[in-house]
Amino acid sequence: SIWQKKLSPKDYEKLNNFFWFFSLDLKSSKKTTQKVIKNWILNNSKYQKKSWEFNLTAKRIISWLSNHQLTYEDSEKEYRLIFNHMIQKQTNHLLNEIKNSNEFDNKMIGCAAIILTGLAYKNEKNYLDNGLNLLKNIIKSSIDNQGFPKSRNIRQLIFYLKYFVIIREWFKESQSLIPEYIDETIYYLGSSYAFIWQNVKKDI
Repeated sequence: SIWQKKLSPKDYEKLNNFFWFFSLDLKSSKKTTQKVIKNWILNNSKYQKKSWEFNLTAKRIISWLSNHQLTYEDSEKEYRLIFNHMIQKQTNHLLNEIKNSNEFDNKMIGCAAIILTGLAYKNEKNYLDNGLNLLKNIIKSSIDNQGFPKSRNIRQLIFYLKYFVIIREWFKESQSLIPEYIDETIYYLGSSYAFIWQNVKKDI
């Protein structure tokens, strides 16, 4: 019933990106969690501009796959088929839309979601290759040779560092070989962060 309620834009975003799954206890009911997802799919299986907004979709994929102990494990075959189809449908949407996004933050989150789908569904439609190619483009277009965002924005530096570390951890969890340039980018971003932190003498 939560999908039927009228919500403020901020609450709507929080509800539909599913990041609140990260605050659930792993002892929470898998059946209830999966029912919430199934109800969302029933209401949003066809593209809707509001619920399929690029940033929302990327975060939703990350949340559903990262919390697979609740969202996928011990589920029925019919649910798994619906879930897998919906993940891939949303990922295809990101691939189609990511070139139209002008915001580097959104591109980074979308790219991360595509890579995660590629690691979870290794035999499907080259998601991983597409995601890694997008990641290389982000590095080339928005990070300089010293490992600092070309925008010179400290907040963006921290944002990139966070997502590159998360991507590396996903590679570790899936027991996949971590591309060398991901480790290199983390090293340079981390060095830039450390340089700033040591100079301002304050945790940023």
